[in-house]
Amino acid sequence: MKRTVCTILGTIAVMLGAVGIVLPVMPTVPFILAAAALFSAGNPKMHDWLINTKHFGPFIENYQSGRGIPRQLKFKTLVFLWIMLSISMFFTYKNSIVLLILIIVGILVSVHILTIKTQTTAD
Repeated sequence: MKRTVCTILGTIAVMLGAVGIVLPVMPTVPFILAAAALFSAGNPKMHDWLINTKHFGPFIENYQSGRGIPRQLKFKTLVFLWIMLSISMFFTYKNSIVLLILIIVGILVSVHILTIKTQTTAD
């Protein structure tokens, strides 16, 4: 039962993380890291698949090992985040609640990204 629940929740987390790639209000990183943890606990084959993916694998391994993420990736992530949020804000500027939510999400995601250890070239 545990294996099934972890696999289902891990799959949902991967799907939500994938949506977060193109939707700026959805965080990608927490969902992918949650998926890795869930698959690790319930489905080793899915865990191996996830950590061997081209886009997520190196990030998961660096994050789990405590090496952090490269400064350039942090910069690109923040630039992409705020460009996408700005586009969303442009189309929803008349709705102050949505605008406030976008700003709060942007600030919180930015703080999270900036607090992740920065990987040095020696790592």
